[in-house]
Amino acid sequence: MVAKIIAVIALIALPFNFAMWHRSYKSPSMYRWDLTLYKSATLYQREGMFGLHILSMPTKVAGKTDFETSLTWDALAGRSPGVIPFFFQSRLKGPYRNTWIVFPFWFPATVLSFFGALPILRGPVRRFIRKRRGLCLECGYDLRGAHGRRCSECGTYFR
Repeated sequence: MVAKIIAVIALIALPFNFAMWHRSYKSPSMYRWDLTLYKSATLYQREGMFGLHILSMPTKVAGKTDFETSLTWDALAGRSPGVIPFFFQSRLKGPYRNTWIVFPFWFPATVLSFFGALPILRGPVRRFIRKRRGLCLECGYDLRGAHGRRCSECGTYFR
């Protein structure tokens, strides 16, 4: 049941991911949120890449909106074909901690597709494994040495 709920959520989120992917090429954007008095998050989307910058400050003396940090790592610069552009960095700069997480939009699309297909693939895989081990295809009862053509646990016919 939990796998089906996760699959439904993943399949609902998948079109949103594709829309954001398309939008990152059409109109790159940056959004900034103040999470707490001491933390702010900035979201970057551009050219198929997703970047998240989290700024942690030791006190509320510095105004979060006054403290701007530029993207110190360009996800697309000098990228060789075939190299997966993942990036994670957390660095102290004076009293401030800057954390960067950058990844391509195809990565969450792949993960969401996998979780969406999991309940569909789970049934045939389970039946294949049960058949190989000599178990009942419906309930998993051990049929090795069983007499007759029915499972003694659930009553399903087998060969």
